[in-house]
Amino acid sequence: MKILLKNITENLMNYEGSIECDNLINNGDEIDFIEPMKFIGTLKKGMDFVEISGKVISKFTTNCHLCGEKTEKELEFEIFETYRREPGEEEYPLVGDEIDFDDMILENFRLNLPVKILCKDDCKGICTKCGKNLNVEKCNCSNIEKTNPAFDVLNKLIK
Repeated sequence: MKILLKNITENLMNYEGSIECDNLINNGDEIDFIEPMKFIGTLKKGMDFVEISGKVISKFTTNCHLCGEKTEKELEFEIFETYRREPGEEEYPLVGDEIDFDDMILENFRLNLPVKILCKDDCKGICTKCGKNLNVEKCNCSNIEKTNPAFDVLNKLIK
């Protein structure tokens, strides 16, 4: 998503756009975008800066972290970023007369992804012994957990 600085006609301008995203790998997870990411927000232009604030909406598929099944997700997040001619640590460089904020949006997308993506809140995952998806079928494996013998007395009290 690119915008020419001269097209920011007001100090504070409403702006909507979309970003065509290739599939990406994030921490080993393959993310496939279903549709372009949407940006709805405002652009504020000053003498040596442009502030971008608004909401980003994305729809994508990835694998559930517990059961491995493909799942469709929507991620919506707020951004507030500044492009400046002489940027500070938390700012993006404003170079030339055009802003391309695809990289900034993708960076914010990655920062806003949940650490663990699940197909559903109560996903049961897969059996660690036989590998069956416990959301689909029950397995006959014994799920006796190995415990530290030091806690045997406490376990007897609980039972």
